[in-house]
Amino acid sequence: MKPLLLILFILGVQNSFSQNIDCDYPIYDTSYMPTFKGGVEKLGIFIQKHLKYPKLAYDSNIQGTVKVKFKIKANTKVDSVRIEKGLGYGCDEEAIRLIKLTNKKWKPASIEGKKLSTSVIYNIKFSLPDD
Repeated sequence: MKPLLLILFILGVQNSFSQNIDCDYPIYDTSYMPTFKGGVEKLGIFIQKHLKYPKLAYDSNIQGTVKVKFKIKANTKVDSVRIEKGLGYGCDEEAIRLIKLTNKKWKPASIEGKKLSTSVIYNIKFSLPDD
């Protein structure tokens, strides 16, 4: 188990983030978008800390990006988590698990003080260390 933990700390997990508001009118000020408590950098650190590289993916030398789409509800809950583009080999399931761990760790989108449910797309990169 310890060698796997060491590998997790060495992994170059990189993440990217985009959001889509589900409402009836356009939003031009992105300051109203949902944010992970502590910001995008903290979200990347959270993902990196909790990621468990799937054994099948590791053994098969699988690397790449899993694109996950989910909703941040007005009550800060994560909902409707699904894979937009997957890798397989256990990486898709791990990406879903990681996003579900962020439940209640979000500040929801809002306009004029009204909290909104929004869709978010987040990319989780699975990278193996160079030998």
